[in-house]
Amino acid sequence: MKDTGPELLTFLQRSEIEQGKSEQLTDEEVKLFGKQSFNYLQMRVLRSLLNSDLEFESVQKIAKPWISASDMEELADAIRRGEEVNIPKQPRTVSLPILIACLLILIGTAVILLTLPEHQVLSLELTADEIRLACGMKFEPESYVKEYHGENAVLILPDSFTAEHPETRLVRYELQTDQGTVSKLMRITVVDETPPEITLSQEHVELLRVTPFSCQAYLIRAMDNVDGDLSRQVECDDQLSEEETQMVEYAVSDNSGNRCVKSLEVHFAAEPEATAQDPVLAATPAPKQQAAPSAQPEPMPSDTAVSVPPAPQDHGETQVIEYSESVTESQEIVSSETVVEHSVG
Repeated sequence: MKDTGPELLTFLQRSEIEQGKSEQLTDEEVKLFGKQSFNYLQMRVLRSLLNSDLEFESVQKIAKPWISASDMEELADAIRRGEEVNIPKQPRTVSLPILIACLLILIGTAVILLTLPEHQVLSLELTADEIRLACGMKFEPESYVKEYHGENAVLILPDSFTAEHPETRLVRYELQTDQGTVSKLMRITVVDETPPEITLSQEHVELLRVTPFSCQAYLIRAMDNVDGDLSRQVECDDQLSEEETQMVEYAVSDNSGNRCVKSLEVHFAAEPEATAQDPVLAATPAPKQQAAPSAQPEPMPSDTAVSVPPAPQDHGETQVIEYSESVTESQEIVSSETVVEHSVG
């Protein structure tokens, strides 16, 4: 069978080719199995064998479109065991007379079907045999029915569902009538193409250089629509550089490889400078610390001598004794050591 361009390959065939490229297979190896003449199961087996310990020449021997995927695996096991294997030959093509006879039969059948009344034609056609849904999308089976025909036909649709996680499903459409039943299979591939979301408490922060920094302190959560909470898997770095303004990156990936990156801008503020003392305050002398007041003697009558406590010896300060101007009589001030006689007025 002649190979054609990639536009004629099915989605699953293209997926096998892309998988082979991602596994670092050479162009020659990818070209070996990436042919339109192989179905996706044969491609998958050949890709797996090329990634195994089997030599390229051995894989090339069994890479035949007429050998099924299961037979390829059996032949590969026999080669590994060192057994002699017989590679099946390509079946002979149908001779021209037989081909013409088959073609005439098909034409005659088509003419008969076209000449029959329309209600006797039983057919079911879908818009596609394979579809791709993203997680969160809903599968509506009736939207993929292109047309169907049949007298008193009953169309049985598969169940609708909402795609929740990556998977592959096969669903069946059936058209039932008294004349028989027609069924169609559809392959549904559910993929997760939505990256997770990282939420930070703020996107800009200003710090002093002496302030300890923890990137996790600004992380609120990381959520994915399929895998849920990924907060514990977020990667970030607590080490800051000497740059005045820099970006700290937060990154996380879900199980399908979708990656989210978010940045926090960190700016170092200028260090506060020591300010000079206010000149007015600088010119004002500091208040002098006063000694604790001593216990005052109890008041005495005006005609009684006043006892004066001795002056403190340690501080060398002079004790000031105030007298009331209303005293007009001579008073005698007595201390424990000295008696002072003082006349006022």
